[in-house]
Amino acid sequence: MGSGKSYLGKILSQKMGIPLIDLDEWIEKKYGRSISSIFSLEGEEAFRKMETAALDELNQLSIAGKPLLVSTGGGTPCFNGNMEWMNQTGITVWLNPPIETLLSRLSGEKEHRPLVASLSQDELNDFVKQKIKDRTPFYNQAKLKVDQAAIDVESLIKQIQHASDLQ
Repeated sequence: MGSGKSYLGKILSQKMGIPLIDLDEWIEKKYGRSISSIFSLEGEEAFRKMETAALDELNQLSIAGKPLLVSTGGGTPCFNGNMEWMNQTGITVWLNPPIETLLSRLSGEKEHRPLVASLSQDELNDFVKQKIKDRTPFYNQAKLKVDQAAIDVESLIKQIQHASDLQ
């Protein structure tokens, strides 16, 4: 959350000529309800199963046609072997800006982010640090890692293309 997936995904999609799919939006359209509604009515386990099934559906579309650029939620790589599977079927990129960048972005967008909307600055800081700690073992498996806050898009495209050629 706040790493720049949506923003960067749009730029990469345009520059690479690859359709961008936001996994959460895909799930919301398929099931006809919001992610928060799925979580509250069916629980996280049900959502994670839907998420894994959606990844498989998107992979089938990619195999049948041209490649897809998929922006996943931050928890996606952490469940059901998704990170291993994503590495086998594509090029994974971990956008890992400095924590100060994440906190600044999230502080300015809290009203649009239900998970953090009611958190104080100290609570937000603790929340972000805990998520990073919990998820880093999964994120570290990504084929590419981008640590800087400002990303050189052309360089990232070259890295993605190079990783794709090696696959």
